[in-house]
Parts: sequence; C-alpha cells; structure tokens
Amino acid sequence: MGTWDPLAPNNFYFTTEDGLLIGYDARKTDHALFSIKAHGKVATTVSASYGVQGLLATASHDGTVKIWDTMTINHGEPLLLIEKNMKAVKLIIAYLIYREN
Repeated sequence: MGTWDPLAPNNFYFTTEDGLLIGYDARKTDHALFSIKAHGKVATTVSASYGVQGLLATASHDGTVKIWDTMTINHGEPLLLIEKNMKAVKLIIAYLIYREN
C-alpha cells in the first residue's frame, strides 16, 4: 500500500509485506528518505495526515497501528510517536455487540 503526502507533494510512502515503511522524495529516487522495519508482520496500509506535515499512520496484520513523525529522522528512521495494539479493541467491540443481543 502506498500514499503521497498531501502536505509535501514530492514525498510518497509505502509499506511492504515484510513490515517495512519506506519513504521517498520523487525528485531524488536514487535513495530512500528512510526505510524502517515498522511492523512484525505484513504492513497493510499507510496514510499521511492532511493536517500535520510529516505525520503518518501505519497498520499491520500484527494488530498494531503506529503513528510516525517523518519530520524527525533519527539514525535514518522516522520518530515513532505512538503504538496501539488494536486486538483489544476488537475484543471490546465483540463483547459490546454480544451484550446487546
């Protein structure tokens, strides 16, 4: 899955089946802006913020959603701002649906 950055239109990001998050500047495709092992399983999606430049969200089959700051690069990697395990949310929703029935 991939996306262009609406606030930095030359940048695009994509995720891979081995959990990588990779960012490129379309003007300099000879090397990536960054490449990081973002997830332990298939990284299924990446989404760029329309309100905050450099803010990305990724999701994975490992059950996590992660928020990244690509404006802060340390040792070639964007800053991980937050990680949330969404498996618990699925259990809570299932319980609430069951309880209502």
